[in-house]
Amino acid sequence: ETYRNSFMQTVTDTNVYLGSAVIYKTNADYTYFITNYHVVYNNSAKETNKIAKKITCYLYGSEGSPSATDDKDASGYTTYAYGDYAISCEYVGGSVTADVAVIRARTSDVTAVNPQIKTINFASEYKVGETAIAIGNPEGEGISATEGVVSVDNEYIALSIDGTARSYRAIRIDTAIYNGSSGGGLFDGDGNLIGITNAGDGEDQNVNYAVPLQVVKNAVENIMYYHGKGESVAKKIKLGVTVTSKNAKFVYSEQDGYGKIVEEVTVSEIEENSIVSKMGVAVGDILVGLSINGVNYTINRNFDIGDALFTVREGDSIAFIKKSGTTTVTLAPYTVLNSDLTVIA
Repeated sequence: ETYRNSFMQTVTDTNVYLGSAVIYKTNADYTYFITNYHVVYNNSAKETNKIAKKITCYLYGSEGSPSATDDKDASGYTTYAYGDYAISCEYVGGSVTADVAVIRARTSDVTAVNPQIKTINFASEYKVGETAIAIGNPEGEGISATEGVVSVDNEYIALSIDGTARSYRAIRIDTAIYNGSSGGGLFDGDGNLIGITNAGDGEDQNVNYAVPLQVVKNAVENIMYYHGKGESVAKKIKLGVTVTSKNAKFVYSEQDGYGKIVEEVTVSEIEENSIVSKMGVAVGDILVGLSINGVNYTINRNFDIGDALFTVREGDSIAFIKKSGTTTVTLAPYTVLNSDLTVIA
């Protein structure tokens, strides 16, 4: 990495960053981990894709940390010793706009350290007020757990990961997290994953954030799908529609014992010759669902569309469902072409 020191000299050397991860899945060959994209990415890195040249993982109970040696490599970079518990990993793929990345290690290397590794279970949902337990590597001091609650189920925060400021959807939590916690799991009281911690408010106490369950799950499955095709990217279909939210309100369910915010998702703009223009969607339509291969996804919030689109692949049939008076109408289906899918940052 190239950076400026306090004397304003340009310095090129090895830089070490710390983060956290969870075990996603494992097979005989590889064990896959979920982390944040910003944990493995650095805009100053020498690598073309700006992904860390070396990625090393440690398991709970067998933690370690890199320590600089007195040696330099052939390029003049400081070398590091990683200790007996270090597990060498490689980058699989990721998305900066989701702040999600997947890395992997050889399963034999992982189980040599601990044969009792366990993969995470995704929660089916989460709600305001429920327990939110963050497990990570705060300040690089070893894996630890902190407990709080979900404060806000969905909101938007501004982050600049690759030098471009973007708006990111997030869960707000009062669970304490610190530098090094990024990429760690956020779990409910039953130990199911509800998010990946990724940011904090440096000015206010315990106002912290995580990538929401739906974004994590759908983005990871998208990355793994294209990894299977030999690509280290995520891809998404661009429909060419702009929606706005109206009549937002909190709706309580006596049956569930809790409520959630719902809103009318209304089409405000359609691009000419776009995919949605071929599907019969019109400005003013209230969209209540999206059908993908016959499976209906409910649209209660405007971000529900984007979440569902992470699951769309070439050859899939997609159709919007709109509100029409007191009933619903399923619009014309569209079969997704490979050319419709574009790499997302």
